[in-house]
Amino acid sequence: MPRDGGGSLAELGWREPFLIYLIGLVAFFGTILALREPQKRQGPGAIVERPVPTDWKRTVAVCYLSIFVMQILMFMYPAKIGYYVNEYLDVENGSMMSGVFLAFYGIFNAVACVLHPRIAERFDRPTRLALCYLCFMAGGVLMWGVHNIFTIMIAFTLSGIGLGFGIPTVVNWLATITNPKTSGKIMGGYTMMLNLGIFSTSFLLNPILALMGGPNEYAGMYLFGALMSFILMVAMTAYRPVYHKTQKW
Repeated sequence: MPRDGGGSLAELGWREPFLIYLIGLVAFFGTILALREPQKRQGPGAIVERPVPTDWKRTVAVCYLSIFVMQILMFMYPAKIGYYVNEYLDVENGSMMSGVFLAFYGIFNAVACVLHPRIAERFDRPTRLALCYLCFMAGGVLMWGVHNIFTIMIAFTLSGIGLGFGIPTVVNWLATITNPKTSGKIMGGYTMMLNLGIFSTSFLLNPILALMGGPNEYAGMYLFGALMSFILMVAMTAYRPVYHKTQKW
């Protein structure tokens, strides 16, 4: 059924098939109506609920916004790289080069995820998110300003590292403010924002391209991502004093 529905929507345009994901709204509201929180065990063996920080709602808002934006930035790089390569690089096999760039993206994302525990020992959570956005910003500026194979590899490497810093930080941060009573709602909201970011990307990229306009619209798209990353990097840096007033390292 979803496959047939997606195929029918494809007759209307290339973006419309993504509307098939709205089926998830049916499951979402059905879940709210049908599922109930499990009953707490009383007496011996009962789970002792740990207290949550007083500013947990602020933390949830920061994490939800971060994961939403990260998904947009994450899919911005692979979504238009084929057009970017054909526009700016004089290569015979643009598809193969696009695959090489994406390989760098994925490999360094994985490496950064593996190294995240060591990074977490040195930097607090807002700083790690600021580093994430710094990497995305640097990658976006390189994609906008310099058009050659070596520079694009560096840009995709930096962006992969940024993503590898960002997502584990958000998950770890949310885990510190949950207990058995709240974990389902908070982590469910995280999953919703993650998928909403993915879903929104297909609708946002073309308006961003139209906004940047001109002969360098694909490079301009990455510049837009760099500007968005810069704003969030500054916001995370400014949030550090607030974080240290209310939470432990």
